[in-house]
Amino acid sequence: MAIYRNIHTTFWSDTKIVDDFTPEDKYFMLYCLTNNYTNLCGCYEISIKQMCRDLGYNEETVKNLLKRFQNVHKIIYYNEDTKELFIKNWHKYNWTKSEKLDKPLLEEIKNIKSIEFSKVLTSLYNNRDTVSIPYQYPMDTTVSVTDTVTDINLKVKKKNPTLEEVEQYIKEKQLKVDAKQFYDYFSEGNWIDSKGNKVKNWKQKLLTWNKYSKDENKSSTNNIYHASNNQYGDLSQFYAN
Repeated sequence: MAIYRNIHTTFWSDTKIVDDFTPEDKYFMLYCLTNNYTNLCGCYEISIKQMCRDLGYNEETVKNLLKRFQNVHKIIYYNEDTKELFIKNWHKYNWTKSEKLDKPLLEEIKNIKSIEFSKVLTSLYNNRDTVSIPYQYPMDTTVSVTDTVTDINLKVKKKNPTLEEVEQYIKEKQLKVDAKQFYDYFSEGNWIDSKGNKVKNWKQKLLTWNKYSKDENKSSTNNIYHASNNQYGDLSQFYAN
């Protein structure tokens, strides 16, 4: 049975893709989203040698791309020890509460070898109501949460701040926090904190970020796995409070 991975046409108009991605980045991103090893949970096992064979690149090029996507774009993470690749926002566009998806998705998460990836995905799985709405579409259709909410005219109270509100509060409190970094971090994660809970008080989160701003540079160089020497950066900052 053929397996299909749908890519929304807005991929080509997304501001991050347009402004930050090189042609090679676009090629690599599409590969990570559509190769034969992709699965339901967005975290799958694939070796660097296999990526080299599929892409036609040498090992050094593939490793550099993995580092770039993790440290610069911050959307793809790779654990060389378990040979698993994790796509940051896969759940936002591919997960629903469909019973057809429930069991196979859980089985895939249980089989993840990486402890860190497993913890992140388990948290997302247990809080799918905050990242997905009840299943409304055929299984072969990929729909983003934002598009779906608009399509069925759900009434949602907007509690999340705008970038301007974040900037204003930082200025008011004289905080040493990058407003855009803070806003992009939580908005891309649908305003869910490291415990899988919806952020209810974004101002308090800002104060927390300010409190630990002095340690930010040090923590950003930590390995994903403290027990190993994984070279692809830090996933903890992605899910930090």
